Amino acid sequence: MNFMVVRSPSPYNGIIGRPGVRKLQAVSLTAHGMLKLPEEGGVITLKSSRMVPLECAMKPADMTGVPRHITKHHINVREGCSRVRQKKRGQAADRNQEIQEEVGKLMEAGIMKEVHYHDWLSNSMMVKKHDDSWRMCVDFKDLNKPCLKDGYPLPEINWKVESLCGFPLKCFLDAYKGYHQIQMTKEDEGKTAFITCQGIFYYTKMPFGLRNAGATYQRLVDKAFHKQIDRNLEVYVNDLVIKSRMEDEIVRDIEETFKTLKEINMKLNHKKCTFRVEEGMFLGYKVNTKGLKVCPDKKSDFHWTAEVEEAFKKIKQLIAELPLLAAPIEKDKLIVYLAAAKETVNGVLMMERETKQMPIYFVSRALRGPEINYTSMEKFDATNNEAEYEALIVELRIAKQMGVKNLQASVDSRLEANQVNGTYVEKEADMIRYLKKVRTLTSSFKTFSIRQVPRSENKKADALSKIASMSFAHVSKQVLIEELKEKSIREVEILVVVEEEWDTWMTPIFEYLTEKTLLADVKKQEQ
Repeated sequence: MNFMVVRSPSPYNGIIGRPGVRKLQAVSLTAHGMLKLPEEGGVITLKSSRMVPLECAMKPADMTGVPRHITKHHINVREGCSRVRQKKRGQAADRNQEIQEEVGKLMEAGIMKEVHYHDWLSNSMMVKKHDDSWRMCVDFKDLNKPCLKDGYPLPEINWKVESLCGFPLKCFLDAYKGYHQIQMTKEDEGKTAFITCQGIFYYTKMPFGLRNAGATYQRLVDKAFHKQIDRNLEVYVNDLVIKSRMEDEIVRDIEETFKTLKEINMKLNHKKCTFRVEEGMFLGYKVNTKGLKVCPDKKSDFHWTAEVEEAFKKIKQLIAELPLLAAPIEKDKLIVYLAAAKETVNGVLMMERETKQMPIYFVSRALRGPEINYTSMEKFDATNNEAEYEALIVELRIAKQMGVKNLQASVDSRLEANQVNGTYVEKEADMIRYLKKVRTLTSSFKTFSIRQVPRSENKKADALSKIASMSFAHVSKQVLIEELKEKSIREVEILVVVEEEWDTWMTPIFEYLTEKTLLADVKKQEQ
């Protein structure tokens, strides 16, 4: 049977005529969207994938938007603030042409409307994208200033990306013109007015650049996909990833996701969606089953001298060669490396894979406040010993939370290793408390061992010493940093919670403190 390939928008992957159906001896089940045909040793069942293109948008006009009863974006301007009308800025002829074309498309799709009377006014502007194409934006900085901040939190990118590791089957989805799928509240549409050389327009759908737009979008997807998030889906604003472990699961997970998309009337960009792949890009990371890596494909927009450009290229190459953060495998033995410097303490959780040690997690703590002002003897004797124990405790807790059963710890402190092994006896009060906490944690592992290694052989952890004493703003997200602000031995431990079945002498006091309820007996009130 020969097929002809044509370029035409269609909800179907293939069309077979009656002669083809007869030749294949196929039986169609129209009501169920299925086709069955015989083959050697059994029957093949083809299921319609019509649902997938139905939830995709081919052009802006295909987006009718998420219904307002589900969500809408409100511009919460402080009362009494002055309305700002920006003066018109000039644009180059080619950029004006791009703006005119984009406004035309969005007006046709109902995303924009023309307005003649307005209270707020912003300027349109063109921003170059990474592929050298232009994106029309609006300078909403004067509108954003008096807006109250929406405190709804965006997810932690590191955890979102890491949660995809270990899933061999993934579908990477992208919402079509993301923010434009959420409608503005009617009374706030006029606040988004902006000026072009063709006139003044405003948005009926949420535009890019508005304060709290990201929070509005994230609140929508968190609410819509709450049954799937962490289980078979991760979503960060308009980027979605379906994650599955088995072939039979991925079809079910896709159907569940597309059912929710249909319920909220959200459309996908079919050009940016990929289905059933092991590796893909998510939030700037290349993710696969074994781990993740920072994307090295970002284009540089810098134009400097030849020398500076060469140095910049070398820096990019070094960043691209950052080690892959591995995903731990169940029942594998993990290795902890610890290092304590003058002002910092650091740890790395590692695992061996193909005779090579791969990092899983980093933790770093800077000694602050009074700890910095200790004498040299205190820093190297007492404080460093405490710091070594703090790093060990953190790593033990992480390993326990990950379900690790077999663990090997490598530390550069001979004192700590021998104390944990029982070779040395600890007499100082705080060190006894640290040792007790460590032994409590190690008892949860099936096997645990600790050994002392020279600092020269513990370079992975030692390399973090400088990170903790610096600002974290410049550090690549490839390095996960956890700052410890309190000593673990100062933590309050709740051993037993006893719930009384009847009222006790404490009950009236508790009711007064929590509910301001007094006893009816005045004399007992005075007591």
